[in-house]
Amino acid sequence: MREVVRQPAFADSPSMVEMCLDDAAEKSAQPFIELLQAEPGKKKEFWQRQLLALQVLERIDPKQVEALQGKLFKHPFEGLRQWMKEKTKQAVQDLIRAENGGYELVRILAGSFMMGSAPSEEGRWEAQGPAHEVLVPEFYMGRYPVTNEKYGRFLKDNPKIKPPEYWADRQFNQPGSRWWA
Repeated sequence: MREVVRQPAFADSPSMVEMCLDDAAEKSAQPFIELLQAEPGKKKEFWQRQLLALQVLERIDPKQVEALQGKLFKHPFEGLRQWMKEKTKQAVQDLIRAENGGYELVRILAGSFMMGSAPSEEGRWEAQGPAHEVLVPEFYMGRYPVTNEKYGRFLKDNPKIKPPEYWADRQFNQPGSRWWA
């Protein structure tokens, strides 16, 4: 990929680059990092190559994009800076972090799936049909399971919330175990 990235026509074939990445046995971020670390100069053709390198790098090693953020936000190419702003905005929208306790919620995009099974499926229960499409709206879900210890802190900070029925029973409630409310 190092030689491909150096070619002026690199930015003219983003779909070809995607296909190469899909077929590659190993993916190295290094050629893309090197292109992004190079001085941008004043040629817009070179800037287009850097933008494509940035998009590829985001796909194969997003942490490297984070490491280059300071430099990339100062890039002379408005298209590249705009792409960085959009990615940053999306990252903020994709994660909500509670100030109190630091709990993280991750955005789950809307989608659909088929629920149920065909009447001919072996072992099928009557309640599993008919098969139908279910539309799920966008929602946020906790990034990590909530332990009883964290849930206990939540209850302490919110005294008006009634604890679950077996909360005081240590047989079911150990600090490190997960709470499935």
